[in-house]
Order: sequence, then structure tokens, then C-alpha cells
Amino acid sequence: MKQLILALLICGGAQAESIKHRFLAKDESRAQLHYVDQLDASNDWTIKLEKGCRDIRLLENNRVLVSFPDGYAEFDLATQKKVHEVHDPQFKKTETATRLPNGNTILGANKNGVTCFEVTAEREIVRQINFPQFKTMRLMRLSPEGRFLFGANTDHVVEADWSGKVHADFTVPGAKHIYWIKKMDGGAFYRVSTGYGKSIVDVTPGGKILRTLGGTDEYFFFSRPFELKNSHTVCCNWTGHKPNDSEKAPQLVEFDPQGNVVWKWHDPKRAGTIHGVIILD
Repeated sequence: MKQLILALLICGGAQAESIKHRFLAKDESRAQLHYVDQLDASNDWTIKLEKGCRDIRLLENNRVLVSFPDGYAEFDLATQKKVHEVHDPQFKKTETATRLPNGNTILGANKNGVTCFEVTAEREIVRQINFPQFKTMRLMRLSPEGRFLFGANTDHVVEADWSGKVHADFTVPGAKHIYWIKKMDGGAFYRVSTGYGKSIVDVTPGGKILRTLGGTDEYFFFSRPFELKNSHTVCCNWTGHKPNDSEKAPQLVEFDPQGNVVWKWHDPKRAGTIHGVIILD
């Protein structure tokens, strides 16, 4: 039995060491965007951002969309140059950005509660909606129906639409500052990054937890995850606002569907605390 356990441990360690990724990492505490190539470090680069940028979204034209505190900017991944930007005081407190198929962008802001804008590339507001009953949104994502999905009021999952109708509003046990939400199985459950709950959970609208990734004291704050095609999940383990808070623990952790850790990334010299990741494999 001891030999079997030892063999499994060795095998697990070998698997973790064999996994290598290419990824974009949003560095919160040092206000940067990093490209990391674990196959060839000579390809690595870093873009300096202004403080307060939160969301990153990959676009189809080899660009990355970054939310700014008063709008958004696009950067070319090949040249690392800024190629487009929208800044306007009316978009102050922007936290999140989503590009639509028509080329417009949805900005989500912690303004008068939570406010969402659909904006053209020329800064024109096509439509907007305010949810004064909610506050402290981090990332907003769209459901398959095109509805807003965001965390609010610390532990609430919210699903709402442009008419102002709220289709779901329920609390997640143990969550604090919900960061990211994905609607699953038509709303039978939601996948939620719980913030200071330091976990990714699958939870029903009734509050029943179906699966937990992480959730132990070795983690601090789970922000944006990235789901791989093999059903693994790479989680950002944010550990503080200070530049060197990244020394405290691994910045990225990859789980298999059963919750086993299969890969970690920890490079506190290269990067500060990470709150967004896009795997480019």
C-alpha cells in the first residue's frame, strides 16, 4: 500500500511538472498585463497599465480588451501596442467589459448601484440600464440568453436583463465579494468564483453547493477563473493589493474536475497579485 501511495504521489508530481501553458495574466497589485510562455520564456512580455484596470477579454483579431476605470482599451498581442481606446467621465468606476458581435462594447460600472452601458467604438451610448438595488460588482458576463450575470451585495448571484427585470437573485453560502459567474444547465446551477470564499463552487438557486474547487486555508481570494477544454479550471489566487503580496502564495492554480491540483504558477519577481487569466494553449 505504501508503495502504491508513493507511486501515485510521484505520478501526480510528474503530471504537474509536465503541464506548461501560454497565458495572459492581469496583474492587479503592479498594474500590468503579462504574457507568459512556459515553453519559451524569450517570448514573454509585459504591458504597463493604469491602476484600477480589472477585466481582460480575448478578441478575435489578435487583440485583448482591457477594462479601464473610465472605459476600455484594446492592445495588439503581436506588437503590445494600444490600438483603440474609449475614455469618458460618464463611464467612471467601470469594472468590466464585454465585446458584442456587432462590435459594440458593454461596460459595467459601480455607479449609482450597478450600471451597464452598451457603447459604440465612437463612445456613443446605445443603451444603458441601472440597478440601484445592487452594489460592488466585479466582473459581468452574459448568460446564453444575453442577460447580465454578476455578483453583488457581497454574496448575491444576479441575473438580469436590459429591461431591468431580475431573473435570479440569491445568496451563495460562504461567498464574500463574488467575482465571476457562469450560468450552467439552463439555470439549474451557477458556477461562481466566491472571492474571499477562496473557491469556485457550483451552486443551485436554492443555495445547495454541488461542487467546490479550492476553499481551503491555503488560498486567499479566488477572482477570475479560466476553464480549459479538458474541463480543468485555472484559478487566480489573489493575495493582496501590495506589489509584493504575490510572495505569499501561488498566483495561479489549476484544478482537475475532481478538485485535485495539477499545476501552479508562482513568480513573485515577475508579477504582483493576479486577478485575471486567459490560457492561450
